[in-house]
Amino acid sequence: HQPPPPARPPISRQNTAKAQHNGAQTPSKSKPGPGRSSVQAPGGGGGGARSGAPPPPRDGHGIISPNEESRRANAFKRNHSVKRTGGQHSASLQDLMNEGGKGEEGDSDSDEDEEWDDVETPGGGNSRGARGISRLDSNGFNEIMDTLSAQPARSLQQKHTILRGMNLGPGPFKAKLELHNPALSISASWHTVIGDRDDQEDRVTVIPDYSALGPDLPTGKGTSYERYAFFGIFDGHQGWRCSSALQHTMHLKLVQHPRFPTSPGDAVAAVSTQIDRDLCRKLAADGDQCGSTALVAVFDGPRNSLMIANVGDSRCVLSRNGRAIDLSKEHRCDREDERDRILAAGGSIMQNRVNRTLAVSRAFGDVQHKGGAVTADGGDIIIATPEVQDETISVRDEFMVMATDGLWDVMQSQQVVNFIRLRLQSHRDLNRVAEEVTKEALRQQSVDNVSVIIVAFNQEGGGT
Repeated sequence: HQPPPPARPPISRQNTAKAQHNGAQTPSKSKPGPGRSSVQAPGGGGGGARSGAPPPPRDGHGIISPNEESRRANAFKRNHSVKRTGGQHSASLQDLMNEGGKGEEGDSDSDEDEEWDDVETPGGGNSRGARGISRLDSNGFNEIMDTLSAQPARSLQQKHTILRGMNLGPGPFKAKLELHNPALSISASWHTVIGDRDDQEDRVTVIPDYSALGPDLPTGKGTSYERYAFFGIFDGHQGWRCSSALQHTMHLKLVQHPRFPTSPGDAVAAVSTQIDRDLCRKLAADGDQCGSTALVAVFDGPRNSLMIANVGDSRCVLSRNGRAIDLSKEHRCDREDERDRILAAGGSIMQNRVNRTLAVSRAFGDVQHKGGAVTADGGDIIIATPEVQDETISVRDEFMVMATDGLWDVMQSQQVVNFIRLRLQSHRDLNRVAEEVTKEALRQQSVDNVSVIIVAFNQEGGGT
């Protein structure tokens, strides 16, 4: 990819509802209403290096560049001793899929500065591989190619149980005013780190109040859009174009679909197919083989329910009185139904990878795995059809956490819920705990980008 162009002027809170693009211009040309939103772009709150996809083979032998081999080999060796060096990037996003750049370490909604371009990274995660490694044997290559194989197993062997007798107490958590929606009594926070990756490919979108989209919203329906919220995490692989495009289009396409107010689940299924078709057409024209997962949540205020739609291997977990409840299922080749679908479509599975390269069984983009590159009609080996789940929210529900696989590779769902509850009991700060979760993933030796969104429920009187 070409280097990114100079960053556009930062976005002001005076004329927009906190669309945090970290140096990038908001995709909407409208002036948002009174709602709040936070959209993370390259460099902060976003990035998600691969969703299990290694770089495509350059020839029939699956050769990758010496630099990439070196980086992966070094990450693999650091399993028992992770040491991070400081690093920084600056980037901007323009024209969605046509321009972009490397992500940034440590950005989140906890940043206090109004300017999001040229953000100084607080340190961590851009370690480089050792020099002089020119070739790996087949076993070493296969191990390093998949992020999962590079993860230590110890943190996933222990069974984590509910923290009994613990109460988070009355009153709202500390959260930014622009990420609180009083109409829904929810508050949100997010954070992202680049980890041991060279690039930040995760992208995050946080819109606690859909009315923030202003003139981009459909008119004449009588819908109270402040009663809806949108949250999305997009984990890119082999590049950032796909995840960036999803970050800037999914929430708009979804709310503009005629089925959105009555059936968000039907709307997201239809929108996903259309977005993937358009993405694949553009990517195929440019010879770009990047792809992205997508995890989307819509809070439906009129029904007091969550709609969770997942494509890929990110995960959404609900804390209900401290018990972790998975609201999504990962799409990987170790699922029997996914294996059967892939084989029926003419694909192959080797070492739990589709066509020996991709470790997720559903994704946007990845045109090399889709028939005709632009059909996205459900008969492809890799599909972008989301699995949708609805969940009614009650006073028992404390928060939900959405995260890329960089977190779940090293921590269990209950473990993450326990960690968040303990930290919230200590300082009651949503912004701070989102950052702490990502740092804990790195401490647990995650070698991937890690991005997290936390949404707290029953937050009457919140937002500070």
